[in-house]
Amino acid sequence: MKMIDILVIVGVLGVLNACASTDVASNTGVNRSQVQNDCATHYRSIADEFTRQGKIKACMRARGAL
Repeated sequence: MKMIDILVIVGVLGVLNACASTDVASNTGVNRSQVQNDCATHYRSIADEFTRQGKIKACMRARGAL
């Protein structure tokens, strides 16, 4: 295996590991799943799926979960 192949594999594994985490930055102590659930509950009355998902993402960003 070439050195570049190893670096690519290590980089991909690092990204996958970071994406699998449910905790936000360690200094906030915010649980991403709980924030998403709270935001989804707040916007559950919006019928359009794309609008609702956009509102949920904005809500999560505002709470520091994204």
